[in-house]
Amino acid sequence: MELIDPHLFRQDPRLKHQLSADAIAAAPQVCLGIALENLQRWEDWGRTQRGPICEWRVHIEKAKKSSSGLESLLHFLRTADPDATPLLSCSPFVGLPTPFAT
Repeated sequence: MELIDPHLFRQDPRLKHQLSADAIAAAPQVCLGIALENLQRWEDWGRTQRGPICEWRVHIEKAKKSSSGLESLLHFLRTADPDATPLLSCSPFVGLPTPFAT
């Protein structure tokens, strides 16, 4: 029997954000709508830290309004920026359609 320690083979945390960016690029209106619904649900639940919700909403609304806003959001998700880690840790892009969700 082969033993594999899952701690040695953790998925790169940036991968999920890159996959989110790919899904958004493929179907921006659907994916951005899902993210906005997630943000609204978090607000309705009374999430105490409203800062990330507001910041994500700004990014998403810009992405919905212009191609440059969309490109900016995709770049943000795909770039390994340590300063983005706190915001990315509470990403609203759960439930996006991905090739693995079939």
